Amino acid sequence: MDRSILNNCEIRRLSNAVADGTSAVEPAAIDMQGWGGICVIAALGTVTAGGQVLTLKQSDDSGGTPDDFDAIVATAANAAADDNKLLIAEVYHPTKRYIQVSLGRTGSTVVDGIIAVLFRPHVVPVTQGSTVAQIATAASPDEV
Repeated sequence: MDRSILNNCEIRRLSNAVADGTSAVEPAAIDMQGWGGICVIAALGTVTAGGQVLTLKQSDDSGGTPDDFDAIVATAANAAADDNKLLIAEVYHPTKRYIQVSLGRTGSTVVDGIIAVLFRPHVVPVTQGSTVAQIATAASPDEV
């Protein structure tokens, strides 16, 4: 059994840093074909007011806008004092093929970036995508 997370998960950068503002950050929809789940991590910088909500929606179709996606399947929200914290939302065994990520910013907030970890692959080992520059793995001799 391969215990390496890097052989069993694909890590994707969904969004670069976004300057202080109140507009939503909505990366392209994620195709979940071949995956059993997704964990999305939004890294927040300075938060002027609370109310940021990380939302994951799902759809059978990747086209359209985030509003075209079905009901919310996971959410995480923060408070005003949550500077430099993470919002994390997960969908295990989505019922539809595409996941849309949306980070709503009701208060003026800096976003350091958004990362997705796709897990439970149907085929292993996993090849990391184009947003990963390099990976390295080490194992103790007892674990080889």
